[in-house]
Amino acid sequence: MRPLPTAVRPASRTSPPGFGLGLAPYELAALKNNAIFTNSRVVAVRQSSGRQLLRGEESGGAGPTVGHYVGYVPLDGYPFQVVQPVPALAPGAQHRRVFGTVLVRFEVFHYSANQVHTQISLHTVAANTNPTQHGPETHVRRVLFEARFGEIAEDNTPAFLSPAGELLAVPSFLTEGFRQALNGSRCRTCRHRSHLEKVAPIVLPPGLLQTLRLPVAHPTPAEK
Repeated sequence: MRPLPTAVRPASRTSPPGFGLGLAPYELAALKNNAIFTNSRVVAVRQSSGRQLLRGEESGGAGPTVGHYVGYVPLDGYPFQVVQPVPALAPGAQHRRVFGTVLVRFEVFHYSANQVHTQISLHTVAANTNPTQHGPETHVRRVLFEARFGEIAEDNTPAFLSPAGELLAVPSFLTEGFRQALNGSRCRTCRHRSHLEKVAPIVLPPGLLQTLRLPVAHPTPAEK
């Protein structure tokens, strides 16, 4: 049996690089009605030293009818620089904040028991010599996989169709992160610190890695 094709896409030109799936108004309304509060945006920040980082907020959970989860995994060689646990005031909201020069974001919207949308994207700090410049101009997004209206089988294997009606599979190097984000989108009254903190750093295929302009790798805080 031939393996299913996978999708590796360039960054979208229709939305700022920090934004995620871009859910429809009725999907956002369903999340509000189920008391699920997520923030999928990646924000570029500048520290007082002038160092640029990206900030992501891991958040979400599941209600009776829908779920939405956004989480982060480091890229191999680019560990998180700061991880801040956030005690939850309410379930299904913020879990932790992560900071780094490279973030891999996993986003899953889950509904009708086994239907899902997902976007998995790589976010990197972009070269910028203007100290007054902030926001979307200071980072770049590369969509690694995106698909909507997928179906999850009993063994948790997802099946998606491309816009042309072809079967799509989540790339193997992203499978574990997707599964954990899916678990987060199914987690009722979720107060976990993170569903993705035990996922190994993402190792990109060599062919894809060569097409990227990554920032200089930073040591972990313990190695400084």
